[in-house]
Amino acid sequence: MYTDRANRINVVDVATKQVSTILEDKAAEPVNVSFSSDNNWLMYVRVAPNQFSMVYVYNLNEKKEYPVTDKWYGSSQPVFSTDGKYPVFTSARDFNPTYGSLEWNHVYNDLGGVCLALLSKETPSPFLEKDDWDSVASKDDEKKEEAGKPVVKIDPDGLADRIVSVPVQGSRYSNFYSDGKKVYYQRSGNTYMYDLKKQKEEVIIEKGVLAIEPLRTKALVAKGKTLYVIDIPSAKVELKDSVKLTNMKITTDYAKEWAQIFDEGWRAFRDGFYVENMHGVDWKAMKDKYAVFLPYVKNRLGLNYVIGEMIGELNCGHAYINTGEVKSAERIRTGMLGAEISRDKSGFFRLEKILPGASWSKKLRSPLTDAGIDAKEGEYIVAIDGVPTNTVNDMYQLLVGKANVPTELALNTKPQLAGARKVVISPLVEEATLYHYNWVQENVKKSRCCFRW
Repeated sequence: MYTDRANRINVVDVATKQVSTILEDKAAEPVNVSFSSDNNWLMYVRVAPNQFSMVYVYNLNEKKEYPVTDKWYGSSQPVFSTDGKYPVFTSARDFNPTYGSLEWNHVYNDLGGVCLALLSKETPSPFLEKDDWDSVASKDDEKKEEAGKPVVKIDPDGLADRIVSVPVQGSRYSNFYSDGKKVYYQRSGNTYMYDLKKQKEEVIIEKGVLAIEPLRTKALVAKGKTLYVIDIPSAKVELKDSVKLTNMKITTDYAKEWAQIFDEGWRAFRDGFYVENMHGVDWKAMKDKYAVFLPYVKNRLGLNYVIGEMIGELNCGHAYINTGEVKSAERIRTGMLGAEISRDKSGFFRLEKILPGASWSKKLRSPLTDAGIDAKEGEYIVAIDGVPTNTVNDMYQLLVGKANVPTELALNTKPQLAGARKVVISPLVEEATLYHYNWVQENVKKSRCCFRW
């Protein structure tokens, strides 16, 4: 199964290699497409006319589509539970308003929740109240379920009215998986598990992503740049043995890789250009025309140039090529002082103006205004880290690599080394933010002066 740039869902018969188009969406490419456990159904997300995303299921035998959700709530990222009972998805159904800190109005940041759709009318809500007799009956049901392969039964009539919410806080949710008894999801960088039987949520991986492999026997955990292979967890995970990646080496044949990138770029335009006639350009001929340059490409920038020239033949705007993997030198930041400085005839450098800024923010103040530095306009910077400034053409060459690095300045009321006092500051990475802040403050003062009751 795959989608394409014509907004179609296509299914490939592996045995016959025959491709069947399931549907074609006029508005956008369907996303989050997946098979049910019995391979009789597809589930996916399409955009409704009001621009809200809706979850659908498609019966491959009947060749018919049914909506799971309605157009009044944005719903996305659905997956079938492996027991075939529920689609699990996120949906923005609760406003969860809070008051903004700076205005007397509501802020809606956490609309998302976790939802289950009861596919069959016979499937009870997992959130029904239970007594001791229900507990015994549920154990008998579990034995029956284990005996046979799950068959997905969907009653389309009234399906949107059989959606239940998992009682978790409003947030942004993603990365769903469920075996019908537990629901796994990601929130705020952590992986959680909700036990439907115990009605309890538990964080099982802190700052880590969980991925279940297709056979559903193992899981991969990505935590930072470290990977772990574990059993599918049923409680909080203790990560011990990571996958050893230190000895993994990849040899790249750049000539072949660049030829492949060129070909894929050409095909992306062939299949995805907004008009099929390619602005009247013979696109196959353009490929042949520019492919002759590939043997002479020696780096990625050269490849980008060739692809860019080929794209230019279409004479259209908003058609770009990204730089890709390009090696670049590490940028060395020059430290800035948040001040206007001039060169004196003595060769030393004079502080003409120190930008005042805001004392409470490092980004919004000159380091020369820090308490205890006591630098004043009209003073001279006569040395930086022991190097006299009158020995260089540009004072800033002594500040190369000094951004956010403790740096010693020698300040004097006279353009001379004798009698100078030494202070240590951490120069800024950039001054644009400080200049903008002061520009705003100066205009605020002007507006106050001009205001009349």
